[in-house]
Amino acid sequence: LREAREALGLTLGYPEQIGVVPGLSLDRLVTGALGSCQTQEDLHERRDYQSLVKLQEVAQRNITDVREQYLPTVNLNSNLSTLDAPAGAYPTTTWSVSGVLNVPIWDGGTRTGNLRNNEARLDEAKNAVLALERTATVQVLQAKRGVEVALLSEQVADRARITAASIDHMTEQT
Repeated sequence: LREAREALGLTLGYPEQIGVVPGLSLDRLVTGALGSCQTQEDLHERRDYQSLVKLQEVAQRNITDVREQYLPTVNLNSNLSTLDAPAGAYPTTTWSVSGVLNVPIWDGGTRTGNLRNNEARLDEAKNAVLALERTATVQVLQAKRGVEVALLSEQVADRARITAASIDHMTEQT
């Protein structure tokens, strides 16, 4: 009983034993918990899992962005100009088109460093997803085991109550 009160106190955030009030209705407590807590049948529906998956997607996109920085780029410019002062019978009009091809050759290692950092972030995100999957699986198994133990404890307590009542009845007869 003391261990149960200590566990309740620790669960509620107190360093001492806490007891349950005598008029507590477990049925109301269970009904309230079921009404306010949503059960998730699939791990993939949990918000924390979805958040970690989104972080993984962002890390993958960042890697793609850094890899695209290695690609060459082309800049095209066009300019059209006209002079109003007649240089003969017709106005002077010029049109120029220029193209510049940029090939990234060396940047001092910035892109490579960014790529490695983003790959490390992707690995961290993947590991966080795996860790959550493992932890959630173990927690579900532990919860199911806890329910089984509680049901068995209830059966043992019922048998002990029946036995105690039988012993009490036999003691009163003698």
